[in-house]
Amino acid sequence: MIDGKQTGADDRYFDCLLEELLCVLLAFRIQIGFRTSSQGHEIELLKHKIADLLDENPWLQVRLMHRFSKIYYYARKRAMIHTGFKPSAFPEVCPWQVSDIINVSIFQI
Repeated sequence: MIDGKQTGADDRYFDCLLEELLCVLLAFRIQIGFRTSSQGHEIELLKHKIADLLDENPWLQVRLMHRFSKIYYYARKRAMIHTGFKPSAFPEVCPWQVSDIINVSIFQI
């Protein structure tokens, strides 16, 4: 934020973090037999980065509400590429609520 104004860089960084978190969560969700501790650590790190960014820039919560579906759409596409699973393996609608993403403790690994 510059002089109390939101910046495009904050917006894009936030979107990228959230997309990455959702992608990792989707992969983690379906790869039950192949889960690794590094995935759990990555999820924790991304959750905390998002929480810190939201604490520093409260206006991003409004952005989250408006962009959540679109960000999930791209996260789902990335999860398909990363895992090699077919689209039917991933829910078309995000299985988590916006409030779940904001709540840092919701995804205990």
